[in-house]
Amino acid sequence: MKEISCKNRKEEGKRKRDSLECTGYEDTASGAARECDRRQEFLHRLRDCRSLSRARCLHSCVAASRDTFLLNKLIEMYGNCGDPARAREVFDRVAPRDRYTWDLMLIAYAQARHLEAARRFFDSMPQHSLASATAMLRLAAEEGYSHHASRIFSEMPYFDVICCNAMLYVYSQSGQSDLAKSLLHEMPEHDLMSWTAILLSYAQFNNFNEAKFIFDTMPCRDLFCWNIILNANARLGELHETENLFNIIPQRDLFTFTAVIVAYVRHKKLENARLVYNQMPYVTTVTCNTILGGYAENGYLDEARQWFNSMQKKCLTSYNIMLAAYAQHGLVFDSTSFFMEMPDRDQRSWNLMLQAYAQLGHLGKAKSLFRAMPESSIVSWSSMLAAVSSSFSSQNKHEDRCDGANDPFFLFHSANMEHHPDHVCFLSILSVCSKKGRVKQGRTFLASMSFDYGVEPRRHHYSSMVDLLGRSGYLGDALELLRTMPFIAKALDWVCFAAACRSHTDFKLGAEVGSQILGRQPGSGAVVLLANSWVEHL
Repeated sequence: MKEISCKNRKEEGKRKRDSLECTGYEDTASGAARECDRRQEFLHRLRDCRSLSRARCLHSCVAASRDTFLLNKLIEMYGNCGDPARAREVFDRVAPRDRYTWDLMLIAYAQARHLEAARRFFDSMPQHSLASATAMLRLAAEEGYSHHASRIFSEMPYFDVICCNAMLYVYSQSGQSDLAKSLLHEMPEHDLMSWTAILLSYAQFNNFNEAKFIFDTMPCRDLFCWNIILNANARLGELHETENLFNIIPQRDLFTFTAVIVAYVRHKKLENARLVYNQMPYVTTVTCNTILGGYAENGYLDEARQWFNSMQKKCLTSYNIMLAAYAQHGLVFDSTSFFMEMPDRDQRSWNLMLQAYAQLGHLGKAKSLFRAMPESSIVSWSSMLAAVSSSFSSQNKHEDRCDGANDPFFLFHSANMEHHPDHVCFLSILSVCSKKGRVKQGRTFLASMSFDYGVEPRRHHYSSMVDLLGRSGYLGDALELLRTMPFIAKALDWVCFAAACRSHTDFKLGAEVGSQILGRQPGSGAVVLLANSWVEHL
């Protein structure tokens, strides 16, 4: 109670001081020196204010003022507090307005990231200064509007290093590294941020040779630059170079250690990753999850579980990594037990468990889990469709009638009612068509992928269609698709076609494609299959 009372007294004292300041500011009878000091103190309070409640209190002290300079400071204060609406109220009262009035109002919109309001205000300004153009340029860059940023930059009357750096950032984020490099050469002066923007542009778009050249050319570097080039090496799999950089880097932070640990995990050098982990002054859950993922993805489930149990802090990602490890290794009992023990679950948790049941043929459990899910995604429907399709395909060809829950075609259309089907959904349904010989439906599904759903067919979709046509005896159509599909047919595609020719006793067509098979995979099962076709034919 005493603490609350003390706090209230402090707040009351603060309000009284603000009130006294206001009174002192408006007291025109005070001496000129004292008035000047009070004005400067009041302006400092406006400048340092970051609280809306305090901003309103300070604003009330000069509510009737017509001093343009003072009102400009109020606009700036509200901008710093993240309230462009109140800044606009002050702006509308200013008369006459000077260049700073307009600039500060635009900066208030930019600081609050109100892009549309900033664009409208920018277009209404009587003239654009370097400060206003730079503020608008940086906002457009941060929001990803590269074309708008380019237009603003091209209309600027002159440039300084700050606005040029903002444009460099635009180019680097949009992958226009050549334009960024040209601008760097045209700039009258550079600073560390200029070089860093170019380095980041090349590094994040995997132009490693140029990134290395820029890094070696830089007149000075900070830790951020070292981390960029270190991460680029790690991402491209240059483990030896990553180790060398890690050893010579002048200082290290969390990002430095994490980049090297990721590189070791990708190369399955988990002991090395542990050694670097032990050197870290402090660790985060992200770092722990990186090593946990390394154990899990490489099949070291016992080590993964030991590491998981040793983690002082776990997040939902930690639990999902372990669940995925159990599910991907077919450990349904462990997956189920772990899933039930999880303190929380997200969409990925439910999908992982569903995929585990679906892949191992536990259709009943998959259906029960699917019905119990709080919400479903296209991944959920894809997993369920794959499970039902596999079960449906294993039925006798004449036992296609089944209830909606077991009918993949019904399930596909049900998924389409809630989500946009993805390539996995189409692959499952094309596989069913192939196994059941449903040529007309298969053709329809393949054609509708791009025309109706905007999903471009991939190699597996075409291969599945070739298999369907071959199985059903449409050998000419299958051969035409092999030759006209937007991918070079692999040896396996030709083997499937040769098998179809053999199954339908079309030895002439089988012999016609024999040379193509021999050229792609000589001495393989394809050759044996083709030879058998010839023996039977002879």
